[in-house]
Amino acid sequence: MADETVVTRGKNSEQVVVDRATGKISDLWKKEDYWAIWLGFILLLVGVLIYFNNRPAGMDQKIAEANQVLAAEAARAPFKTIAWHKATDAKKKLKAVDAPIGKWIKSFTNKPHGWSSNFLDTFMLSTVGAEAKNQAATPKYEAAAAKEAEALAVAQNAENAAAQASFSDEALNAQAADAIDTWRLAHAKVSGAKKKIGTKAYNQIPKLIGLMVVMAVFFGIGAQVMGQSMGKFM
Repeated sequence: MADETVVTRGKNSEQVVVDRATGKISDLWKKEDYWAIWLGFILLLVGVLIYFNNRPAGMDQKIAEANQVLAAEAARAPFKTIAWHKATDAKKKLKAVDAPIGKWIKSFTNKPHGWSSNFLDTFMLSTVGAEAKNQAATPKYEAAAAKEAEALAVAQNAENAAAQASFSDEALNAQAADAIDTWRLAHAKVSGAKKKIGTKAYNQIPKLIGLMVVMAVFFGIGAQVMGQSMGKFM
């Protein structure tokens, strides 16, 4: 809402219209900008209640153990050691979305899948199709895993050499750090390749329809309160 005030000024009595913004308490439930805030807040609150109450089993203990390793390794070596990276990886694996209810919600909100030759693969994939994708991706995964194992062995040897010198030899430290970085790159490639051999059959169309209905009703509540027709909104 805005009130218009006419101001007269100058020799020729020019009139200037000045808009002054005003607001009412009813704007909190009659304006769509506020409803966007309320509905967004409700989504955040529901997410907090669901995920904070469904934490991974033993999460606190696993985090504490990982933090102990991180602190010890940071004090032991002047670079990020293999154990340091593994402890970091362990912490990153702790996700509430991996809980049963988290997986169920994700099955509705997950983005459509990729496709190469058949557009329907975006939304549905048969068991036969999933197995074919896994078989096609397996050689690449196995090759990446072999390279990672080789890179890890090199990194371990380099780190051991630096440790034997009490981490006082800058050249050995640099070699160890470079070898570990190479291993991490190989590890990242394995992680990406591993996802492609875990393809499972899916049919996302019913859940996408369900998601659209739930969203239409959820956001239609705001439209209804503002005096609009929920039917027309949907």
